[in-house]
Amino acid sequence: MKILERKQIIVAFSINIYYKCPAYIFKAKVILAAWLLENAQYKLKTNSLAFSHPRSGYKLSVRAYLAGENSGRGTHLSLYITIMRGDFDSLLPWPFRQNITLTLLDQSGSRNHQTNTFTPDTNSDSFHRPTSDSNVATGFSRFISHGDLEAPRNAVYVRDDTLFIKVKVDTTGLEDL
Repeated sequence: MKILERKQIIVAFSINIYYKCPAYIFKAKVILAAWLLENAQYKLKTNSLAFSHPRSGYKLSVRAYLAGENSGRGTHLSLYITIMRGDFDSLLPWPFRQNITLTLLDQSGSRNHQTNTFTPDTNSDSFHRPTSDSNVATGFSRFISHGDLEAPRNAVYVRDDTLFIKVKVDTTGLEDL
């Protein structure tokens, strides 16, 4: 069933976390109304529960806008990472310098995953040690278009109203806590 063809007026987008070393996989249950995606003034945003990378100690969360945000509003799925204040911040090197890879997993078995990686801008406050509960989220406002999400070539990203998002933090150069 395609996302944009739904007729429900139910809006739900929850994320559950599964850890699979060295990455996190998030299961997102997706149920939404077609009018929501077509009307960009509605912000369908959700954050995952916070997770701390077991090797590095940085506390992070995933933020997703199913109806898109900024330049992707109304046309794309937007995915972001947020660095949060954590228990081990005083032991960690700042600013955060690790590459982060976000992957939308193909559920067809063909392994045609949609992947984007970013290198943190160490001048951005988003990657400095948090002074509040969380920093400004950083990521991809145009991660994947709604068209490719619903009718991808040789891939299935949404099955049984569920999509999977994988987050991998490159720990190269970090010492174990």
